[in-house]
Amino acid sequence: MQSCRIIAVSLLLSCPIIGTAKDKKKIVPCAAYLDGEYGIHGLFVGVPCKLGAHGIEQIIEIKLTPEEQAALKKSADSVKELVGVIGV
Repeated sequence: MQSCRIIAVSLLLSCPIIGTAKDKKKIVPCAAYLDGEYGIHGLFVGVPCKLGAHGIEQIIEIKLTPEEQAALKKSADSVKELVGVIGV
């Protein structure tokens, strides 16, 4: 069972690398620097992105419900606060 998990994680991690190397234009979850997307500025957040030969080509903004948007904002605010505390 452990080997199945290792294989699954390896495949998941290789998808962005293969997509980038082969310019596949795949949409995958990535930590991307947001500058207004989803109403968030100046923070890396896990969002869907289109990957190409040169990395992130587009941040995909999916429509969120008001509850989802509030949860994302709360999460981003918590990360921003932590970044301020540790001084990064």
